[in-house]
Amino acid sequence: MKNGTANLDFFHRRAISRLKKEERDIYLFIIQREFKLESIAESPQEYLQLLREDSPILKAAHYFGMDASRVKEILDKAEATIENYIKVRSSNKQLYSLVNYNRPKQNQYFLYYE
Repeated sequence: MKNGTANLDFFHRRAISRLKKEERDIYLFIIQREFKLESIAESPQEYLQLLREDSPILKAAHYFGMDASRVKEILDKAEATIENYIKVRSSNKQLYSLVNYNRPKQNQYFLYYE
């Protein structure tokens, strides 16, 4: 995995963990279902069709006992919060590489952010 991708994954997981419980639960519920649909789709068009037929937002609305528009509102807010967190944190980061001199091929990377 490239460092850039690893950094984004780190910040993404961190941002999710900092969401309010309701936002986090709904966000994770929806993206898990989106990943499931993506894994069975054989093309982007089929994926879009599956999203229309088996909407993760409608499933979340039913599961959480909410109106679909409210779920969409919460999802949009969570996504904006995550995006902002990643943007701010990734612009303030420094990646330090420490060489293990006993095993030179095994560098350890430490991410420092403010």
